[in-house]
Amino acid sequence: MAQKTDFPLNPYIWSEPIVNERLFINRTWELSKIDGFLERLLAHDKTLLSLFLIGPRKRGKTTLLQTTMRRLAEKGIPYAYVTLTRDHAFLSPYELVGDVFLKQTMIQFGIWKRYLYKIWDTLRRVKKAGGGFSGSGGEIEVEAKQKLLDDFSPRFRHVAKKIGGKGYPVVIFLDEIQYYQDNQPQSVPILLSFLRTLIEVERSFIFVMAGTSDFINSEPIASNFQRLPVGPYDQDEDAEEAVEKPLEVYNEVNGTKIKFDSVSKKVIIESVKSVTDEVDKSDGYNPFLINYLCHHAFDDCIKKKKKTVVLTRENALHAASNLQIEEYRIALIKKLSESMP
Repeated sequence: MAQKTDFPLNPYIWSEPIVNERLFINRTWELSKIDGFLERLLAHDKTLLSLFLIGPRKRGKTTLLQTTMRRLAEKGIPYAYVTLTRDHAFLSPYELVGDVFLKQTMIQFGIWKRYLYKIWDTLRRVKKAGGGFSGSGGEIEVEAKQKLLDDFSPRFRHVAKKIGGKGYPVVIFLDEIQYYQDNQPQSVPILLSFLRTLIEVERSFIFVMAGTSDFINSEPIASNFQRLPVGPYDQDEDAEEAVEKPLEVYNEVNGTKIKFDSVSKKVIIESVKSVTDEVDKSDGYNPFLINYLCHHAFDDCIKKKKKTVVLTRENALHAASNLQIEEYRIALIKKLSESMP
């Protein structure tokens, strides 16, 4: 049994990645794919593809990334995690790869910093030597690419040995990759050429990326990635479990007997389905919205020291009006107003 100190005060997590896997509901298929990826990594499978988690915002992609990182850590395989922000959106591909991806990896790998620095320094020297990029097509120029290959090959072999210790590739997690694609679509082919070089030279790097769209689909690098779609819950039972199971786990951990009001559960599930259909254009249940409404209902229950979680009209509309995503806010307020007259 988990200790109280390891468990959140509110079991419905909506504003940050879910750390406790018992609260990560109905992602069995996705987790099985991740486990398969890790098994092949541990088996030194040379045909292993990098992984690209694709899906709309607030579907659990970051939670899946962090679950993968925890499992890597349990196996003693080092990795680096880089989250792109809006500040990174207007960097050149060279700056993004050199000053963000590799530099952040150096910081996170600690004692292996000097080996990764050699790779980063190679990028800087190629840039200064005039090995730039072609003006059309977005591909790295042939001469510059060959220099990258010549310089990187021995360095990557050295880095892989030093970092992995057992010959594992360097695993780099890239989250929110869509920021770059949204703001610099013309630079994406150049960026992807760089990443492809990192992946293909000596197979020393593996990327696990997460983004909202499959922008690599028509690029040469596409063959280096396995796609893992992360969408809404598609079954009624999944939506019901998303409401019930976090509370069951909370009761087990804390020795309580709090129940979820059946009418409130029905309102939440029906409202979320309606908004998912309207806004997401998807037949299913948006997990973020289920957690969001359940979180506010549970908070109200705890504050009032009740034994039943009830979503009142006042609480529901207050929660909906505070949603930061405008499309969800408008649609949810409308649906809740109709469902809770």
